[in-house]
Amino acid sequence: MQRLPGIYVSDLLEFTHEIFRAFGRRCCDASSRSAGVDGRFEKAAQYFEQSGNRFHAGQTRFNMALTYLSSTLRESTSSGKETLLRRAQTYAAAALRDFQHYEGRAADEETRCQQLIDDIQQQLS
Repeated sequence: MQRLPGIYVSDLLEFTHEIFRAFGRRCCDASSRSAGVDGRFEKAAQYFEQSGNRFHAGQTRFNMALTYLSSTLRESTSSGKETLLRRAQTYAAAALRDFQHYEGRAADEETRCQQLIDDIQQQLS
């Protein structure tokens, strides 16, 4: 990606974000979740961050947190649920940091992240 002119990198990342939003939850449900899929989402978030687009990085991480949280509904073991909740918590905290980068201009997203973190914390208690 570093060989592309900057304007195309931005367009490509925007397109990639839309793809992840459209298909992310479907391909990351509990029945098909894999390290490879998770790695691709994290890589996308890193690309957004490296290109200066912390907002889309935050959205990607927030969606991953939601995916892990929803996966707990289908997990039968308590240790499996806790693992998924911890992953959700990690992604939600990272998303919050991404949104805080905008110093209040992403206040709605910050609020949603904080609510998600609080919900996760309550389930872990």
